[in-house]
Amino acid sequence: MATRRTNAAPPTSAGEKAGQGEFAQPLGQPSITAPAVPMHVIVKLLAFTFAMVVVPLGSYFLT
Repeated sequence: MATRRTNAAPPTSAGEKAGQGEFAQPLGQPSITAPAVPMHVIVKLLAFTFAMVVVPLGSYFLT
């Protein structure tokens, strides 16, 4: 039988709340709009995906 899990949030200390200010955007600064994933990683993933579709189909039709 499965065990029941509680939905209670883990207790947070005062030190964790103070650490959230590190990621706040300073006022008057331009916002950071850089992508989370570098472009070369996206290109590699798209190229690999394309190759995983084209190579098997191409080898099937060429043989």
